[in-house]
Parts: sequence; structure tokens; C-alpha cells
Amino acid sequence: MKKATNKQPMRFERKYGNLLTVLEGRELENLWEAFVKEHQNALRKHKFEDAILIATAKAYQRLYGADVVCQSELKKCSTPDARKLDLFYRSVYNYFIQAIENGNKTKSDKKK
Repeated sequence: MKKATNKQPMRFERKYGNLLTVLEGRELENLWEAFVKEHQNALRKHKFEDAILIATAKAYQRLYGADVVCQSELKKCSTPDARKLDLFYRSVYNYFIQAIENGNKTKSDKKK
């Protein structure tokens, strides 16, 4: 995942075998906006990690339709939609984990 800066927009990319899957531009912005709304709702009922998964699936469904990716496609990342969904989930999850770890490092540095 590449972080957004003033000059460089956010972009997620990952190789699946020989296939490069990329999320960027308006598609990524729309997914991110839908994810944020869904994540806030999911946090009311679920643990943090579960809320990321639930919000990712619901955001993708909101933008592309209810039955875009079936479970077997997702496990194999066998379709473009499955690869995009997997890429978005992994990127968002890693983003949150890094933010938490960076926050913990900052807190532990202050204690020293």
C-alpha cells in the first residue's frame, strides 16, 4: 500500500501469481468512503478486527452489488472482483495495524 500525500494519491496494489491488481483513483475513494461508514456501524456490534472484515464486505457490496464475489472465488482470488476485495481488505487491515503499532510505539516512547 502506498500512503497518500499531497502530491501522490492513495493506491493499493498486490500481485496474485502473474496478475497485478491495483485499486486507485475514484474506485478506491468510493470504496474507502463506503468502508468508513460501514466500519463505524460495525464497531457498534463487533470487535475491531471483525468490524474491518464486515465493513470491507458491506462496502464492496454497496458499490458493486450483493452477490459480486462468492466464497470459493474469494478463497482462490480467482476473479478480478475477488482479487480487488482481497486487496482492499488486506490493505485496510494492514493500515489499521500499522497505525495501532505506531501509536503504541509513540506511547511507549513517552513513558521512557
